[in-house]
Amino acid sequence: MLLFGTKKFVDEAALSALQEKTVTMWKFKLLSILALTVLMSLAASAAQAQGVAMVSLAVDAELGSILADADGNTLYLFMNDEREKSNCSGGCATAWPPLLTDGDPVAGEGVDEGRLGTIARDDGGTQVTFNGWPLYYFVSDEAPGDTNGQAIDNWWVVSEFGGPIQSNALVNIGEDASLGTILVDHSGRTQYLFTPDERDVSNCAGGCARAWPPLLTVGDPVAGDGVNAGRLGTITRDDGSTQVTFNGWPVYYFANDDKPGDTNGQAVNNWWVISEFGGPVQTDAVVGLTDDAELGGILIDESTGRTLYLFTPDERDVSNCAGGCALAWPPLLTEGTPGGAEGLNADLITTMTRGDGSTQVSFNGWPLYYFAGDDKPGDTKGQTINNWWVLSVFGGPIQTDAAVNVSENAEFGDILSDHSGRTLYLFTPDEPNTSNCEGGCAEQWPPLLTSGDPVAGDGASAGLLGTTVRDDGSIQVTYDSQPLYYFAGDDRPGDANGQTLGDVWFVLSPDGQAVMPAAVVVAPRSPSVGDTAIPRLAQGSLVAALVLIASGSLIFFMRRRRTA
Repeated sequence: MLLFGTKKFVDEAALSALQEKTVTMWKFKLLSILALTVLMSLAASAAQAQGVAMVSLAVDAELGSILADADGNTLYLFMNDEREKSNCSGGCATAWPPLLTDGDPVAGEGVDEGRLGTIARDDGGTQVTFNGWPLYYFVSDEAPGDTNGQAIDNWWVVSEFGGPIQSNALVNIGEDASLGTILVDHSGRTQYLFTPDERDVSNCAGGCARAWPPLLTVGDPVAGDGVNAGRLGTITRDDGSTQVTFNGWPVYYFANDDKPGDTNGQAVNNWWVISEFGGPVQTDAVVGLTDDAELGGILIDESTGRTLYLFTPDERDVSNCAGGCALAWPPLLTEGTPGGAEGLNADLITTMTRGDGSTQVSFNGWPLYYFAGDDKPGDTKGQTINNWWVLSVFGGPIQTDAAVNVSENAEFGDILSDHSGRTLYLFTPDEPNTSNCEGGCAEQWPPLLTSGDPVAGDGASAGLLGTTVRDDGSIQVTYDSQPLYYFAGDDRPGDANGQTLGDVWFVLSPDGQAVMPAAVVVAPRSPSVGDTAIPRLAQGSLVAALVLIASGSLIFFMRRRRTA
């Protein structure tokens, strides 16, 4: 009986303990729920407008100047939003309560009031926007100055310019149906460059930077797939913020791009999307002309004022510069039909399709490029680097200390060429040290121009080299008093497609004589009389040569030459 009673007593005690434990557990759960409810309520109350919302500037030790409310609570933007449209509701809005207002928001000191706005949310609230971005709090920010929401998914603090300040900003490659391969951020938003900028120097501040918010980062930027990490860099802006650069170009957003993939900033004044090579992709690119104090008239990109170059290993309308070469020498790319400024023959401006599918502008058959090392408009730092040269108005290179070499041609033997092996020609209607090839003639037969004294390569005679000043002031190389030319129809080094054209264009032998077909006999060159040397051949004409042989008359030869 005692045993039975003891067992009953134990069972009742266990039951009581279990009940007490259950009650304690429920109390804990209720307290947790209550605490979470209070926390949510506090966060929500911060979001609810208590009168008119104010947007101020706060300074974060790591992130710099960022947007905050009147109490210093950090504000955020959501990269998945669109311009003036929130895509954060339900549970998202619970975690990221919107900044609401009962009237027009007020700008604190340092905040551009013109960039403040409001949108009507689907739940009926009025949310504050800055530069088109809806503004939010983060529920886990416990005190003013907290930035616990930074870099969570697509959430970032907001710069004073109205763009995101990212942690280790990511630069990606995007594909645009019209513009091709261009730079975008991690969310697919288009990136731009500003042509008045200088290398690693931003010239866009104040209102400019609010319309074109710089891509700001905390920490080193990161290259996405297809982006050359070696071309990424940063600069410190005048306000102390850190802006991402690519190939020396400071990188920006456009405030009026509504959503990822928009390119509304393209061709707005001096703003262009950025190619994978780190140069602008222009719309209807325009080739211009400027006068360089040393090099004379040279080609530039009219929009940017930046010098354009040719690459002598290229072929006619074929670029042989890709990969790392194209990063150092970004091609002049265009969407649409390129044009020419006053003073240029627009017919010489064409396009070619690169191996990557982009459209590159060419001039007189030469693909055109920038040099990444040029800091600003007017720079010509690419001149003389390996096989790179600025271009003349005629569409040929202007070389520094132009070299005249001798190359072996399978058909014509040893003939004169430039440093890259491109064939040089003489024009029989020329006079000694005087070019009679101008205008359209010089576009088809670009003169060999130089800045500085020409140089004789192996096999060429330094004593025969000279220069002459053309009517436009440019300096043309001569050889044995004969002005030297290229032929625009030669596709690549070694070509001699201009030989005997019109019976007036000929390649030259190392002694400066025209290389003639076998049937043509060249009259011996007579000694100079005063300052004028007697020409060696009338028009290079086979008929004239035969008449000369038949008659043996030097007078006929000279008359024929003068009447040509």
